[in-house]
Formats: sequence, structure tokens, C-alpha cells
Amino acid sequence: ITPNRPDLLSIVGVAREISAIEKQKVNLPKLPNLPKPKKVFPLTIKTDSKINPRFTGIIITGIKVGESPKWLKDKLQSVGQRPINNIVDITNYVMLEMGNPIHAFDYDKIVGRTMIVSLAKGGEKFESVDGVNYHLPKDAVIISDKEKVIDLCGIKGGKNTGTYEGTKTIVIRVPVEIPNLIRRTSQTLGLRSDASSIFERGVNAGGTIDALRRTVDLVLELAGGEIASNLYDIKKYDFKPWKLKLRKERLNKILGIEIPVKKTLEILETLNLSPISTKDNIECTIPTYRNDLRIEEDLIEEVARIYGYNNFPRTMPEGI
Repeated sequence: ITPNRPDLLSIVGVAREISAIEKQKVNLPKLPNLPKPKKVFPLTIKTDSKINPRFTGIIITGIKVGESPKWLKDKLQSVGQRPINNIVDITNYVMLEMGNPIHAFDYDKIVGRTMIVSLAKGGEKFESVDGVNYHLPKDAVIISDKEKVIDLCGIKGGKNTGTYEGTKTIVIRVPVEIPNLIRRTSQTLGLRSDASSIFERGVNAGGTIDALRRTVDLVLELAGGEIASNLYDIKKYDFKPWKLKLRKERLNKILGIEIPVKKTLEILETLNLSPISTKDNIECTIPTYRNDLRIEEDLIEEVARIYGYNNFPRTMPEGI
């Protein structure tokens, strides 16, 4: 997967890509709404949008941690994942399915019911969920409670708040992380994970609530429990689709061939870019999972690759 296509690090992302190539629609299942809480557990979240642009989360209580059902274990093993328990397996499954990394914390192990997102000063001790000890580099993004570091954000969760047999209440977090901060820490520690591979390429910032809804639905189905908080969705601004204009004349000039407008619209539609044609332009609405589409030339490249470079006529460069 090229560095600019983190959306292809998910099953849904690959399905979208195949649908564009095969000219078929992707029919994704409708996600259920988050249930209303019958009780609200206390939790203080302190974060900074400069290092954690979005913190989406919720609390679920009354769960039972145990072995995952066979279908879930089989799915994970088919892509090289080791099943651990139903909660951890669900977070890994949804990440692989939808492309947004998720982490579950044991609520009762969070001292002071406080989660503080900050940059490491350097030298802090941290034990990951798989039992490896690290001394953290300066400016690693971390979450701490009132006493200790509980998460190396975007890379590995902490053993001290992991979900194990006996865990009854969890905090589910679906974040947006800053790519260069995650990549720098990952390289310094020589520690990579599926989550860091996604975050360092740029996660779908608009997809956190959908990923949370999918996770909650599976937790309630496979581990029981009930919602014990309102939705946490801490962000400085909304992450919404953006508009991008493609000039028809510019498209043909850059590609050196004339692709019919009808064909261009069909290609952009299969890519879920909602094209609207005017006299001279095509205006597209870019979904938040396509962070690679920022300038007009990006749209031209999309048209060209789906049209098929092999369909371009062979010509000699001018001047030869």
C-alpha cells in the first residue's frame, strides 16, 4: 500500500477500490445508533487538539471478557492475527474492517477516573500490553491517569489498563492521531503495529463515530453489558468532506487524450466522489477517508488510473 492510501488498509477500503474497478456498488451494512445510557460513570478527559485532533469514546459496563466465537477467531487468523479475548479481538476486527484503530481500557484501573493526553517528557517507563518494557522518547503521544502512563497512543496500549478476565467496565477510544508524531516515536522505539501503520499515513478523521458504533454493537452482542456514558467526541472542529473542482479542459490537457465527460462522471461516481457537472467544471465532494485527494491533479490521476493507462494510445513524445 502506498503511503498516501491508508484507506486500503481495511476491508471496506479494498471493497470500495474493487467496486470502482468493477463498476459495481458497495452495499455496506447500516450501523445501529449508540444506545442511550441508563447510568453515567464519571470520567475526566484532558486532551490537546494539537497532538490529538479527535478523541471519540464511550464507556460500557457489565461486560464479560472471554474467548471469542469461532467466526471471529477464524476471521482474525485468516489475516495473521492472534486471537486474545473477545474485547481485544473486536477492536482488532473493526480496525481491519473499517480502517480506524480502536483501543479498550479497563475503566476500573484508570486511577482518578482521569485520562490525560500529552507529550512524553522523555524517559518515562511504559509496559505494553504484550509485556515489553520501554523508556519513552521525548514527544511521544501518551495517555496518563493520575499516577502512570496507560497508553502509547497510536502504537501500543498499556498492560496496566488492558482488558483481561475479570474486567467489567471498559472505555473504548477511537482517536485521530498526528502522523509525524506517531511515525517518529514508532521509528525511535523500533516498534510498529497495525495501528501505527494506519495513523502514520493519515487515518480517516471523519470515521471515528462509525467505527465506535460498530465496536459497541459487537461488544454488546459478544460480551454483554450496557452503555455507561454519553458519547465523548472531543475535537476543535468538524471533520467533514471537502469540495474539489476538476476543469474539463485541464483534464484532457494533462492526460493528452479526450475522455468523454460521461465517462469521467461515471469514473468519479464509482469512486464515491459525488461529481456534479457544470459547463466547464466537475465539482466533487471528497469523503474523509480519501486524504490523498487534495488538488485538481489528484482527481486527474484518479480518472486516468480507473480509465486504464493501457487504454491510452501509444504516441511519440513531441519534439522527437
